[in-house]
Amino acid sequence: EIAPAEILGMNRVVVSTGTDALQRVKESHIGSIENIEDLAIIHYHGEGEGFLTLWTTLYKNDTLASYETEKMVIGIRKFGGDWASTLEEITIDGKIVYLIAPNDLPQYFWVDGVWVFYVTPHNLTPEEVAQIIQAIP
Repeated sequence: EIAPAEILGMNRVVVSTGTDALQRVKESHIGSIENIEDLAIIHYHGEGEGFLTLWTTLYKNDTLASYETEKMVIGIRKFGGDWASTLEEITIDGKIVYLIAPNDLPQYFWVDGVWVFYVTPHNLTPEEVAQIIQAIP
């Protein structure tokens, strides 16, 4: 519900929600996934080559959302490799956004109130990614 129906001409396709989405996320992470109220995995695609995966995660309150985001940053630093070496904090549209680029695949995540968003863009420019981040409430 929080994800726009369309971003940059790309249409939303909900891949997974709730328990199924949580299980998918747990399978792809080393650290613990805790305190989640709801979760959705969404793809955006359109006519062009651009493609985007968006994870939306809802927490009970903004304190937990911020805590879990910081826990992810700490986990990335501990994991090391090109996850940690590419980690940087940037500001987009007044939001603190974390950027990592393991295997040269940029990924962005940020907290906004009770929500944490994580995007993996494919064949999109940094300028387009900034527009995407601005389009997500």
